[in-house]
Amino acid sequence: MNRRRYLAGLAAGMTAGIAGCGDSSEEPSARSNESTGETGSNSVSNSGIPYADRYGTVVNVAASGADTSGSEAVNELLNRLVGDDTLLYFPEGEYRIDAIWALQGLRNVGVVGDGAVFHPPDKHGGAWISFDGVDGLLFEGVTIDCRNKKTAPQVQVLCEGGGSNVIRDIVLAGVHTYPQKTQAFVYRVAGAETDLLVENVDMSNGSTRTEAVFVFPTSDPGSLTFKDCRIIGWGEQGLYASAHGGPIQVLGGEYANNGLSQVRVGGGNADTPALVKDVTVRIDKPRPDMKNMRGIWLKEGDGTVIEDCTIKITSLEGTLSSGGIVVDKEHGKTTVRNTDILVNAPTYGIKARYPKQGNFYAPSLRSRPETWGLNVENVRIHGNGTGWSAIQVEGRSESMLNRVDIKQSGTDRDGIDVIDSPGTVLENLSVVVGRYPLLVNLNDEDDGCGVLIGEGSKLESRNHQTSDDADRYLVNETLPFCIDRQFFGEGTNNGRFAITGVNNSGVVGTLVEQV
Repeated sequence: MNRRRYLAGLAAGMTAGIAGCGDSSEEPSARSNESTGETGSNSVSNSGIPYADRYGTVVNVAASGADTSGSEAVNELLNRLVGDDTLLYFPEGEYRIDAIWALQGLRNVGVVGDGAVFHPPDKHGGAWISFDGVDGLLFEGVTIDCRNKKTAPQVQVLCEGGGSNVIRDIVLAGVHTYPQKTQAFVYRVAGAETDLLVENVDMSNGSTRTEAVFVFPTSDPGSLTFKDCRIIGWGEQGLYASAHGGPIQVLGGEYANNGLSQVRVGGGNADTPALVKDVTVRIDKPRPDMKNMRGIWLKEGDGTVIEDCTIKITSLEGTLSSGGIVVDKEHGKTTVRNTDILVNAPTYGIKARYPKQGNFYAPSLRSRPETWGLNVENVRIHGNGTGWSAIQVEGRSESMLNRVDIKQSGTDRDGIDVIDSPGTVLENLSVVVGRYPLLVNLNDEDDGCGVLIGEGSKLESRNHQTSDDADRYLVNETLPFCIDRQFFGEGTNNGRFAITGVNNSGVVGTLVEQV
C-alpha cells in the first residue's frame, strides 16, 4: 500500500467526528501539590493532588470506588466521573481499562496518575484511549502495561480549536505486539492557535511490527512539540511526523533502532521552520526485517533546521540505510549545523536527493518549495564507514558547506559528492577520506561554476595515488576557485571530476568519468 492510500485509510479508521483540543487556560508546566480549587459531588479531599487548582472538579478515582488491583474494569466508573473542567486523579495502583475509553467533546480535562498503571485488554490492537474533541487536555504520569499480553493499544490525541494540550511522563512498558500495522500514539493538531506538547514519553521497549508515533495531516495545522522522548526498537517507524504541515519541534530525546526512520519531519510551508535540536539518533542493533533504517528523514516539507544533534550509525548488518540525515525529493531548503555524525557502516552521513520535478502533492505542503539548497555548517562526520560518501548533494543548486570536518578513511570512501548542483560554495573544509575528498559532477547545461572552493580548505586522500599524466591543475588563479567544464577538455560535455588536493594557488584532481 502506498503512502497516499495509507493516509486515507488511517483517516477513515479514526474516531468519527474529529473535533479539537484547545483551552483558554495556561499550559501546565509542572506538577503542583497545591489544591485550592472547587471540588465536585464525586470528589473527596483533594489534598496533595497535582494541578487541583486548575479544575472545578477534582476526583480521586480510587477513593471514588475504582479497583486498584487490576482485577476489575474501571471503564464504567470513569465514564460517570469524567466531565468538563474535571481532573481524574489516579493514585498508585493497577487500573484495568478493558474496552475503548473515548473522551469526547469535553473541555479542560485532566487524566493524571501518580504511580498509576493502566492495563489494556489482552491481544487488543488499535484505538484504546481516544481523546477526541477534548479542549485543554492534560494526560500525565501513567504507565501503559503491554507486558506479556501480545497487545498493541493505541492512544489517540486529536486536537483542534485553539489552546494548549500536554501529554507528559507516559511510559509504555513491554513490547507493543500485534500482527497488523498500527501505532501506539496518533496525534492530530489542527487550528493555527492550537498547540500540543508531548514531553518525556518513554517508548524504549519497542515493537514487533507497529509504528511508535504517527501525526495525522490537517489543512490548518497548529504547533506540535516533542520534548525529551525516547523511541527505541520499533519495527515500522519511530517518530513519523512528516505529514504535519505546521510548526513542529523535536527537542532532545533519543531515537534508536527503528525501522524506516528514527525521526521523520518536514514542517510543510509553516512560517516557523521545522526544528530538530539536541536529538540523539542511534542505529546499532539492526533487525533483518527492517528494510531501511534512516536516521533523520526529511521526507517532505521545506526549511527544516537540524542542529546540535548526535547521530551514530555503527551497524547495518542484515539491512541498509539511506543515510544519517536524508533530505528526500519532496523536501526543499534544509539547514544542518553544529551536528556530529558517526558512520561506521556503508551509508551516507548526509544525503540530499534530486528534487521532484513539476508540481506534486505532499500532505504537509501547500505548494512546491521555491528553493532546494542544502546548507551545512559546523558539522563533523567521522568513523570507518566504507564506500559511498560522507555527504552527497544531488540537484540542489546554490548549496553551501562551511566548516565541515570529515575524517573517514575507510576503503573507497569519498568525502563530498556534488552532483548537478551548480553554484555550490565550499569553504573552510577539512576532508580526509579513503578515496576522493571532493567529487564534482557537471552536465552540458551547467555553464557556470559547478562548485566554488573558497578559503581555508584541506582536502586529502589516504589511499588514492594521483599520477602526473592523469591530473589536471587549476593554477595561477585566485580564490575562490571555480570548478567548471574546462576541466573536462575539448569534446566532453558531461563529466565527473575528483579533486584530491587544494592550496592557495590551485587544485589538483582527476577526471574520473566523461561523456
